[in-house]
Amino acid sequence: SGYGFSLAYRMSYTLGYDMKEDNTYEVRKNEEFLPTTVEFKYDSPSKKFTLWKNRISLAPNLSTSLAYDLLRPTQSYFTFAPKLTLGIHQFLDISFSISSRNNTIYRYFQEYDDKEIVIPGETNLFTDLFNSFALWDQQKREASGFKLKSLTLEVKHDLHDWNLAASLTIEPRTITEGAVRKYDYKPYFTLSVLWRPMQSIKTTVEDKYGTVTLNP
Repeated sequence: SGYGFSLAYRMSYTLGYDMKEDNTYEVRKNEEFLPTTVEFKYDSPSKKFTLWKNRISLAPNLSTSLAYDLLRPTQSYFTFAPKLTLGIHQFLDISFSISSRNNTIYRYFQEYDDKEIVIPGETNLFTDLFNSFALWDQQKREASGFKLKSLTLEVKHDLHDWNLAASLTIEPRTITEGAVRKYDYKPYFTLSVLWRPMQSIKTTVEDKYGTVTLNP
């Protein structure tokens, strides 16, 4: 690891898998010492750009990872999470972040693998990424392997002895009502007030599925 990059290669005594004709996995009976995953990560170093006599700052950040499953390659995934923070000195910080995940990255490499696995869909990485932004074509967006997981807006206000923080997140949440499960896309809102001299005493107001609760 170094300069924000890290690479990990893991092996362990575990049960291997064999691919069946229907693209499902069959677990082997005996444990072996096998390669399990290769993981590549990047977290951009903290860097702040200042403007207007250091009164305004911009801090971009990027966190991304690629995890390749050597036992079950179709379980490999890629995550991408950029963030941008706008700061006004000793007054206000506004952050906007996006989280995206791709659980079908194996289909971009399947033609180079000796396994007889066929995953339908676009096999060109860059074309598939472009299709995820095709606002004019719903079918292409839904077929793309790149899925937007969350959008978050955070605001922090400096009140000298107090800190006021609020966040608004939009992400799919699973709600279970009896035997019925469904997705909810309503925004998730939190508001917290912290008194700096006594940081152990704080109160958070949060919205949970449309209900506002107070959590001291």
